[in-house]
Amino acid sequence: MKYGELVDYFVTAERIPTHRMDTPANVTVITAAEIEANHYQDLAEALSHVNGAMSARTNNSITLNGNRHVLLLINGIRLNVNQDMYAPDNLSTLSILPSMKMIERIEILKGGSSALYGTDAAGGVINIITKKGKKHETTLDINYGSWNRQNYEITNQGTDGDNFSWFLTGSFNKSDDYKYNGGKDTGSDYINRGISLRLDNKFDEDSSLTLNFLYKNSKENENFQKNEYSNLYISYNFKESTTTPGWLRYFNNYHGEDNSAVRMIREILSSNDWEYHHPGFGTSRLQGIEYQNGWELGKHKLIVGAEWHKANATNFAFMPQLSMFSSIIPNIPTINLPISEPKEMRNTSIYLQDTISFDDKWTFVPGIRYDHNNNFGHQWSPKAAINYRADDKTKIYASWGKIFRAPSIAEVYSAGIFTDTSFAILGGKYSEMVFGDKFRPEKGHSEIIGVEHDFNENTNLHVNFFNTKMKDLILWHAEYDDTVAMARNMTEQKQRGIEISFQQKLNDNFAYGLGYTHIHMEGTTNEYMPNGYRLGLHYMNGPFKANLLGIMASGLGEYHTSRSYAVFDFNTSYDLSANATIYARALNFTNKNWAYQNAINHNPGRFFQIGAQFKF
Repeated sequence: MKYGELVDYFVTAERIPTHRMDTPANVTVITAAEIEANHYQDLAEALSHVNGAMSARTNNSITLNGNRHVLLLINGIRLNVNQDMYAPDNLSTLSILPSMKMIERIEILKGGSSALYGTDAAGGVINIITKKGKKHETTLDINYGSWNRQNYEITNQGTDGDNFSWFLTGSFNKSDDYKYNGGKDTGSDYINRGISLRLDNKFDEDSSLTLNFLYKNSKENENFQKNEYSNLYISYNFKESTTTPGWLRYFNNYHGEDNSAVRMIREILSSNDWEYHHPGFGTSRLQGIEYQNGWELGKHKLIVGAEWHKANATNFAFMPQLSMFSSIIPNIPTINLPISEPKEMRNTSIYLQDTISFDDKWTFVPGIRYDHNNNFGHQWSPKAAINYRADDKTKIYASWGKIFRAPSIAEVYSAGIFTDTSFAILGGKYSEMVFGDKFRPEKGHSEIIGVEHDFNENTNLHVNFFNTKMKDLILWHAEYDDTVAMARNMTEQKQRGIEISFQQKLNDNFAYGLGYTHIHMEGTTNEYMPNGYRLGLHYMNGPFKANLLGIMASGLGEYHTSRSYAVFDFNTSYDLSANATIYARALNFTNKNWAYQNAINHNPGRFFQIGAQFKF
């Protein structure tokens, strides 16, 4: 697919291939051509330019339609592993992703999707679809930028010509502390190493076997924190040539974290003869088995699926008594915490969906999901969506669905975080500070109405209205004179808004895109999310390409760094030959000090980068 062309088929919205104009959902696609043209370094950067998505590049967080609970998939398989016990939502999930060179496309489904995907899909779903090996080729990418940022990446793909193929990437990148406006260091230097591998073996036209393995290790702030991530999945795919493909899959996601701040505290406690039980190292693992099958029966496309997931964690409870901290935390009670034991949560679910095509114009999609969680009982999540294809170029759609999100294993077994000393007390359901046995799942509903129109094959307009209401929202809340933060069910939240996207390819040389999003939120400290604006100007002329990307916002609240901002990224590249490309990028070249959600999440200041890519 060429840069700027409209994508015709999605696989994420209904878990089967559906034509864009027959899909009753708001889906945005980032193609491999866009990734290559803009030389995106990671998913957070790519998502920051998606209308309706908010991505903080400094901490890899992502929200869709103002909701931070976003399910992340790779080839349809869950990646959320609750791996960061200090930020037990999606803040660190993006860290486990494969190389951008390995990505074929990214499908972003906005809106609650619990009926098909269960927990964590309250805000939407991001499905990363990786490349299969198609030809014998090796690619080397080297770049250098501000703050001594260095990236080295090599990929190799190949095929035996018939049934077997592979795609392999290896990467090394490092950076000193980056800066934001004013010259202040953020204190986030890092070194990352990673490897990604995909193997495919096709048995016949209808069946194949896929193995995917990801591994990454990193260290931040001169060994202050070390992380290790791995993801393995094996998928047997069948009925691939039909409209209702199926699969049987196993996956295993792992994260280990070694935090030097906790090790330091442990040493201090030991030197003062205080008892402690924190090893300075924590792990979490999510593994599961998933099955889906489908049948086309006349006007019906029926799919049924079953999933079993198990999450394990060795928690960060580290001492049996907190009264020793009374001098720095006034009025804190004496709390006895026993030695932490490994924790486990299990979830079993089944789902059923029917895509009913009444005629060439009307499509109705009812569905229902049943989840049973060993901690929180059972939950039914129904959905209903309808699509009206007014003509070949216009669709009008609406959907309604229940939302369900079970608390994560990190939230359930967390006691709290000392906000003024930057260490955590985690470890089980033991006292009035610990609310694991009192948690309630987040529940709610979501409604969407939209219209999409193709003026021609190169021009598209999409307008979408959405409304979401959640109750028992789980937030980290400051307690004990704002010195201890704990996760607990806090409030209801309402979100409503509008999203408008327009894109046009004028000719073989010029294309542009415009976007506007307004999100109004009630029930949290951030009562108003921004009016968001997106701009993309793209020029292509033979070997030369240039792209100007704008991210703007206005009407921000008091918890943002400013009431408005305008951030622009620019990149350009030149193909020296069919196998050699040089490129340069300037991110936030207006050097704005900006943050999406609050004054803490600063985004980087002005950044320059040059690089070269070679194919062999």
